[in-house]
Amino acid sequence: ALDLIPEEDRREEGKYDIHAFRTSGTVVQGWHKDGDEETPVDWVLSYIVSKSGFGAATQISRNADGREIVHEEELGEGQLIMHKDNEFYHNVTSLTDTPTYPRPQRDALIMAIRPKL
Repeated sequence: ALDLIPEEDRREEGKYDIHAFRTSGTVVQGWHKDGDEETPVDWVLSYIVSKSGFGAATQISRNADGREIVHEEELGEGQLIMHKDNEFYHNVTSLTDTPTYPRPQRDALIMAIRPKL
């Protein structure tokens, strides 16, 4: 995954966090960035391990209220999306059930690539 970072954005030293999430219904609580002033994040990578149901579209916006969405995509199993955390806010829409998937679920790995603190 670290090879996906453009060479001009790579650091000599840094760290990364990997988080595993299983969600159903609400995936995230709204527009956000993963980093802050104390614990900055350079890049966020989201990899979908498995998914049942519909929805859970990843949205990338230039502003904190989602008025300027620059990308929106409903990722499926085995797909990955990445973005620069300092340039964009992101959100994920809710999962929805269907007769085929009465209990929708999404398993994702989220990697935050950070500078050395």
